[in-house]
Amino acid sequence: MLGIPRVTPNRPSWDERDRLAALERYAILDTPKESDFEDIVRLAADTFEAPIAVVNLIAEGRQWFKAEVGIGARELPLDVSICAHAILQGDTMVVPDTRLDDRLARNPLVTMADGLRFYAGALLKTEEGLPIGTVCVLDRAPRPQGITPHQRLTLEVLARLVMQQLELRRVIGLQHTHALQLEAEISGRQQAEAARRLTADRYRSLFNSLDAGFCIVELKFDAGGAAVDYRFLETNPAFARQTGISGADGKWMRELAPGHEQPWLDIYGDVATTGRPARFENPAKTQEERWYDVQAFRVGEPAARLVAILFNDITERRRAELRRTALLAMGDRLRSLQTVPGITSEASKMVGETLDAIRVAFGRIDASGEHVIVESDWSADGYESLAGKRHLSDLGDLQSMRSDDRPVVVSDVLSAATSAASQEVLGGLGVRSFAAITIMDPDGSTSLFMVHAAQPRNWTAEDLVFIRNAGDRVASSVARREAEAFQQMLNLELSHRMKNTLTMVMAIAKQTFRSVADQAPVEVFNARIQALSSAHMALLEQRWMKANIADVVNGVLGTVDDIARFDTRGPSVDLDARSALSMSLLLHELSTNALKYGALSEPAGRVSISWEIFADQLILRWRESGGPEVAQPTRTGFGSRLINMGLVGSGGVELRYLPKGFEADFKASLLQVEQRS
Repeated sequence: MLGIPRVTPNRPSWDERDRLAALERYAILDTPKESDFEDIVRLAADTFEAPIAVVNLIAEGRQWFKAEVGIGARELPLDVSICAHAILQGDTMVVPDTRLDDRLARNPLVTMADGLRFYAGALLKTEEGLPIGTVCVLDRAPRPQGITPHQRLTLEVLARLVMQQLELRRVIGLQHTHALQLEAEISGRQQAEAARRLTADRYRSLFNSLDAGFCIVELKFDAGGAAVDYRFLETNPAFARQTGISGADGKWMRELAPGHEQPWLDIYGDVATTGRPARFENPAKTQEERWYDVQAFRVGEPAARLVAILFNDITERRRAELRRTALLAMGDRLRSLQTVPGITSEASKMVGETLDAIRVAFGRIDASGEHVIVESDWSADGYESLAGKRHLSDLGDLQSMRSDDRPVVVSDVLSAATSAASQEVLGGLGVRSFAAITIMDPDGSTSLFMVHAAQPRNWTAEDLVFIRNAGDRVASSVARREAEAFQQMLNLELSHRMKNTLTMVMAIAKQTFRSVADQAPVEVFNARIQALSSAHMALLEQRWMKANIADVVNGVLGTVDDIARFDTRGPSVDLDARSALSMSLLLHELSTNALKYGALSEPAGRVSISWEIFADQLILRWRESGGPEVAQPTRTGFGSRLINMGLVGSGGVELRYLPKGFEADFKASLLQVEQRS
């Protein structure tokens, strides 16, 4: 008989025959795929951000998958099974790098190209402790850090949910089978009643042992057939733990929670009338905004309108998803905002809506350490803004934060821990609980990030981590924007000084060459300095890192002649600083020559300048028309040499002196001219 591979020194405390017999009792092997199990593996894969997740059962000679993501098969041989090792561990098995594990290093699934490098599996255990399989996640990349305690808990909860599904189906099957057998074999009402009682006792044992909440309800409908209420006929002990409602048996839901939302009634009413089971996730606002994963199915005769409900509280999972989504969206959103008030108010709104708060504020603690200055915050409708200058003592005795960077968390401001003065101020702001963190800024100052809630609240560790991460993002974005503003101020000062320098250069040249009879070279020199000044301005607008080619073209041409005489077109290309300066001088020479000898020397003459990107090259085309007939110059000066050097001094130049006008093509590799991020 093929059994568990004996490649590990661990000795199980169970007998393999007993384990296989326990697996057979569930009658689950080789059954079709079912959404209940498929949902579990999808949730596991999403939670771990893993490409592979499996509900895996270790059978005789094979491992069989009730549900899988990323495998594409329903079973594999046992001799390559990683889970076969996991069921020998007695607890959740985590392998950060399979190639560093002696049990798995030679496994073909590990050694193959793009093989399995990470494994985490939680055991599927029967009531008697026999391991029949795992819920596991795998990755093709190692994860040296392993898994977090939260991830371990999630995986183990999912394994328990799988076992609850198996147990519930087994017991329901047993109940039906036993009832038929006993009623057929036992004659008489008393004996049949005894048989039903025996089956009910077994059902009750499982009913009471489930970790999931379970109840059977009777639906009530109005004359129009709409569900208006439901009464609890049975609830298990986990029901109260999952909902916070005690003593529900025999009571109507509207009696226990008058504001219970109608969508719940509509779903259960549809199950009761149509017999179609339902699987859904819904919030229950009357249960402190808890979220539930619910399965509902009809039981008994259709006329009885009875619905069985199996559910689990998934509030923390949902909140974790909302927090994670909010942080991702916040990073993208804050990068697009250009003002500090815009950054702080938008981030505060995202945090407030994620945590169901009434107010979120980011502010700076002043030099005295006594006040916080809030430029812009977010508050829910009907609640006062904190914008302005506030004393720390008025916001919940926060003075301790000046020397201690631990968060200040108050579950209820009416508790004795809060001073009477703070209670009065916070009460006027509608605050019953709050959390606040400090952030040390790079310049040595301190920022404060506060979240207010209208009801008493137990702030979880996950809430505080989210607030910390959000606060750090806000502080970083504010620091970025302030640094950009400071840099802009420096750039303006640099521009002013550069203009003065260039003006001084032209003045010196004019003074030095004043006695020279031929002033043409001096004018050419001054014009080239002016071209450099135009390129400098285009670069300055982009912090001296890059300049858009259109800005360079229009800036240079506009200093030579009326820009309306030029036709320019081409895609957006960001030139690096060197290329922008080089192109400015080139365009200046071309336009000056056109003004002296070419198309621009005639009133009707025009110049077309176009550029395109082709085969990883920037191609610039210069076309003159409507001017006099041109001829190739007989002598070459500095200007001609500059033109023949091309866009960045690397050649790639083709010049044509045609009767219709001068033409030039310039080519350069994008790698040479384009600004790289």
